[in-house]
Amino acid sequence: MSAGHRAKEDVFDVTLANPLGPPAHGWGEVAAAIERGASQFRDGENVDFENIERHVTPDLAYVLEIERAKIGGGDDVFPIALRVTMIFRAGEGEWKVVHRRADPITTAQPAESVIQQSVSGRKILRTSPRKPAILGIVIR
Repeated sequence: MSAGHRAKEDVFDVTLANPLGPPAHGWGEVAAAIERGASQFRDGENVDFENIERHVTPDLAYVLEIERAKIGGGDDVFPIALRVTMIFRAGEGEWKVVHRRADPITTAQPAESVIQQSVSGRKILRTSPRKPAILGIVIR
C-alpha cells in the first residue's frame, strides 16, 4: 500500500522515537522524521540484528534487538549499533510496525550519562533504566 493510500488507522496509529529527533506521532510526522534522519547519511547497510527478546500474541508483538549497521560511503564508513524496540500489530494478514524506538545505548552506562544541566544550573535526572517514574526529579 503506498503512503498516499494508507488505511486510516495506519495514518494515526504509528509512533517513532529515533536518536536523531523528538518522538513523532502519526504517519505524516513519522515519514518526515524518517526522511530527516535518512538525509543525514549518504549510504548504509545493515550488518547484524541481535535478537534480545520477543513476544507474540494473536494481536500484538514486540521485539528488542541490537541493530548493527555501517553508514557513510566510499572511504568514510562508520559502524553504528542501536538498541531498538519495535511493537507490531496484526492486521490484514500481516504484521505492521506501530512503534519503533532506537537509541545508541548498547552497553552499561554510568549514572552521569543520564544527567543534564538545567537552565538554573541544577542537575536534573532525565531517565533512569531502573526507576523510570523519577523522570524530571531535581538532584542537588
